Amino acid sequence: MDLVIVHDKFTEDIAQQLNAIMSTIPECQSRVLTENDWDANKMQISSEEYVLFLGNVKDGLALKPIIQWKYEKLNMKYGWIGKKALLLVEKHTFEKGELETLKSMFENQDVKYMNKWIVRGVTIASSVLISPIGLVASAVLATINIKNATKIYKAEYGYMINQLCYTKRTDFNEYIGIDNNSEQ
Repeated sequence: MDLVIVHDKFTEDIAQQLNAIMSTIPECQSRVLTENDWDANKMQISSEEYVLFLGNVKDGLALKPIIQWKYEKLNMKYGWIGKKALLLVEKHTFEKGELETLKSMFENQDVKYMNKWIVRGVTIASSVLISPIGLVASAVLATINIKNATKIYKAEYGYMINQLCYTKRTDFNEYIGIDNNSEQ
Protein backbone atom coordinates (compact mmCIF):
# COMPACT_ATOMS: atom_id res chain seq x y z
CA MET A 1 0.00 0.00 0.00
CA ASP A 2 1.36 3.39 -1.02
CA LEU A 3 0.41 6.45 1.01
CA VAL A 4 1.03 10.04 -0.02
CA ILE A 5 0.88 12.47 2.90
CA VAL A 6 0.15 16.01 1.74
CA HIS A 7 0.58 18.81 4.27
CA ASP A 8 0.04 22.54 4.46
CA LYS A 9 2.81 24.86 5.70
CA PHE A 10 1.67 24.49 9.31
CA THR A 11 1.55 20.68 9.51
CA GLU A 12 4.95 19.72 8.08
CA ASP A 13 6.27 18.32 11.36
CA ILE A 14 3.04 16.35 11.87
CA ALA A 15 3.41 14.91 8.35
CA GLN A 16 6.97 13.83 9.16
CA GLN A 17 5.79 12.15 12.38
CA LEU A 18 3.06 10.32 10.51
CA ASN A 19 5.55 9.26 7.84
CA ALA A 20 7.81 7.80 10.56
CA ILE A 21 4.85 5.87 12.01
CA MET A 22 3.95 4.55 8.55
CA SER A 23 7.50 3.27 8.08
CA THR A 24 6.82 0.81 10.92
CA ILE A 25 3.98 -0.85 9.00
CA PRO A 26 5.51 -3.54 6.75
CA GLU A 27 2.84 -3.34 4.04
CA CYS A 28 2.99 0.46 3.81
CA GLN A 29 5.21 2.75 1.75
CA SER A 30 4.70 6.44 2.42
CA ARG A 31 6.07 9.75 1.25
CA VAL A 32 5.48 13.36 2.23
CA LEU A 33 4.63 16.18 -0.16
CA THR A 34 4.05 19.86 0.45
CA GLU A 35 0.87 21.29 -0.99
CA ASN A 36 2.92 22.92 -3.78
CA ASP A 37 4.64 19.60 -4.61
CA TRP A 38 1.23 17.92 -4.64
CA ASP A 39 -0.16 20.53 -7.02
CA ALA A 40 2.82 20.10 -9.35
CA ASN A 41 2.74 16.27 -9.33
CA LYS A 42 -0.81 15.11 -8.65
CA MET A 43 -1.42 14.18 -12.28
CA GLN A 44 1.42 11.63 -12.08
CA ILE A 45 0.18 10.01 -8.85
CA SER A 46 -1.47 6.66 -9.43
CA SER A 47 -5.14 6.17 -8.60
CA GLU A 48 -3.98 3.09 -6.66
CA GLU A 49 -2.18 5.27 -4.11
CA TYR A 50 -3.84 6.46 -0.93
CA VAL A 51 -3.65 10.18 -0.18
CA LEU A 52 -3.94 11.69 3.28
CA PHE A 53 -4.36 15.47 3.39
CA LEU A 54 -3.19 17.09 6.64
CA GLY A 55 -4.56 20.50 7.48
CA ASN A 56 -5.84 23.17 5.16
CA VAL A 57 -4.73 21.69 1.86
CA LYS A 58 -7.04 22.98 -0.88
CA ASP A 59 -7.71 19.58 -2.49
CA GLY A 60 -8.37 18.01 0.91
CA LEU A 61 -10.77 20.76 1.96
CA ALA A 62 -12.66 20.25 -1.32
CA LEU A 63 -13.57 16.78 -0.02
CA LYS A 64 -15.24 18.07 3.19
CA PRO A 65 -18.82 18.00 1.84
CA ILE A 66 -18.60 14.36 0.73
CA ILE A 67 -16.18 12.82 3.21
CA GLN A 68 -17.34 10.07 5.55
CA TRP A 69 -16.17 11.34 8.93
CA LYS A 70 -14.90 8.57 11.19
CA TYR A 71 -13.95 10.83 14.09
CA GLU A 72 -15.29 14.25 15.11
CA LYS A 73 -14.65 15.84 18.47
CA LEU A 74 -14.52 19.55 19.25
CA ASN A 75 -12.61 21.02 16.31
CA MET A 76 -10.80 17.79 15.35
CA LYS A 77 -11.91 15.35 12.68
CA TYR A 78 -10.75 12.77 10.21
CA GLY A 79 -12.44 10.74 7.55
CA TRP A 80 -12.18 9.57 3.97
CA ILE A 81 -13.89 8.86 0.75
CA GLY A 82 -12.36 6.14 -1.39
CA LYS A 83 -8.58 6.42 -1.20
CA LYS A 84 -8.52 10.09 -0.20
CA ALA A 85 -8.53 11.09 3.46
CA LEU A 86 -8.55 14.36 5.36
CA LEU A 87 -7.23 14.90 8.89
CA LEU A 88 -8.16 18.38 10.02
CA VAL A 89 -8.01 20.52 13.15
CA GLU A 90 -10.11 23.57 12.48
CA LYS A 91 -9.29 26.92 14.09
CA HIS A 92 -11.63 27.34 17.01
CA THR A 93 -12.28 29.61 19.99
CA PHE A 94 -12.96 27.30 22.91
CA GLU A 95 -15.77 27.83 25.38
CA LYS A 96 -14.96 27.06 29.03
CA GLY A 97 -16.66 23.63 28.90
CA GLU A 98 -14.78 22.75 25.72
CA LEU A 99 -11.48 23.65 27.40
CA GLU A 100 -12.30 21.21 30.17
CA THR A 101 -12.99 18.51 27.57
CA LEU A 102 -9.72 19.32 25.80
CA LYS A 103 -7.80 19.19 29.10
CA SER A 104 -9.19 15.75 29.85
CA MET A 105 -8.29 14.54 26.34
CA PHE A 106 -4.71 15.80 26.79
CA GLU A 107 -4.33 14.50 30.34
CA ASN A 108 -0.68 13.53 29.88
CA GLN A 109 0.32 16.32 27.51
CA ASP A 110 1.83 19.71 28.18
CA VAL A 111 -1.30 21.65 27.23
CA LYS A 112 -3.04 22.34 30.55
CA TYR A 113 -1.09 25.50 31.35
CA MET A 114 -1.76 26.84 27.86
CA ASN A 115 -5.49 26.55 28.42
CA LYS A 116 -5.17 28.61 31.61
CA TRP A 117 -3.28 31.32 29.68
CA ILE A 118 -5.97 31.48 27.04
CA VAL A 119 -8.77 31.75 29.60
CA ARG A 120 -6.83 34.34 31.66
CA GLY A 121 -5.87 36.27 28.54
CA VAL A 122 -9.47 36.59 27.40
CA THR A 123 -10.61 37.64 30.88
CA ILE A 124 -7.82 40.14 31.47
CA ALA A 125 -7.96 41.58 27.95
CA SER A 126 -11.68 42.22 28.23
CA SER A 127 -11.23 44.01 31.57
CA VAL A 128 -8.39 46.35 30.50
CA LEU A 129 -9.46 47.37 27.02
CA ILE A 130 -10.94 50.66 28.20
CA SER A 131 -7.64 52.41 28.98
CA PRO A 132 -4.66 53.23 26.68
CA ILE A 133 -2.44 51.08 28.89
CA GLY A 134 -5.05 48.37 28.59
CA LEU A 135 -4.68 48.41 24.82
CA VAL A 136 -0.96 47.67 25.12
CA ALA A 137 -1.60 44.98 27.74
CA SER A 138 -4.25 43.34 25.61
CA ALA A 139 -1.94 43.37 22.57
CA VAL A 140 0.73 41.57 24.60
CA LEU A 141 -1.84 39.07 25.87
CA ALA A 142 -3.15 38.54 22.33
CA THR A 143 0.40 37.65 21.22
CA ILE A 144 0.74 35.19 24.10
CA ASN A 145 -2.66 33.73 23.27
CA ILE A 146 -1.79 33.28 19.57
CA LYS A 147 1.41 31.44 20.49
CA ASN A 148 -0.43 29.27 23.00
CA ALA A 149 -3.29 28.63 20.57
CA THR A 150 -0.70 27.47 18.02
CA LYS A 151 0.76 25.05 20.58
CA ILE A 152 -2.71 23.71 21.32
CA TYR A 153 -3.44 23.43 17.59
CA LYS A 154 -0.26 21.38 17.07
CA ALA A 155 -1.00 19.25 20.12
CA GLU A 156 -4.44 18.53 18.65
CA TYR A 157 -2.83 17.29 15.42
CA GLY A 158 -0.56 15.03 17.47
CA TYR A 159 -3.59 13.73 19.33
CA MET A 160 -5.38 13.03 16.03
CA ILE A 161 -2.39 11.10 14.64
CA ASN A 162 -2.40 9.04 17.85
CA GLN A 163 -6.14 8.42 17.46
CA LEU A 164 -5.84 7.39 13.83
CA CYS A 165 -2.73 5.21 14.09
CA TYR A 166 -3.03 3.68 17.56
CA THR A 167 -6.22 4.18 19.58
CA LYS A 168 -8.55 3.77 16.60
CA ARG A 169 -6.25 1.59 14.50
CA THR A 170 -9.25 -0.28 13.08
CA ASP A 171 -10.33 3.00 11.41
CA PHE A 172 -6.93 3.37 9.77
CA ASN A 173 -6.84 -0.30 8.75
CA GLU A 174 -10.27 0.15 7.17
CA TYR A 175 -8.98 3.15 5.23
CA ILE A 176 -5.93 1.33 3.85
CA GLY A 177 -7.77 -1.94 3.24
CA ILE A 178 -6.14 -4.14 5.91
CA ASP A 179 -8.41 -6.80 7.43
CA ASN A 180 -8.81 -5.96 11.13
CA ASN A 181 -9.34 -9.63 11.95
CA SER A 182 -5.80 -10.43 10.80
CA GLU A 183 -4.30 -7.94 13.30
CA GLN A 184 -2.79 -9.53 16.42
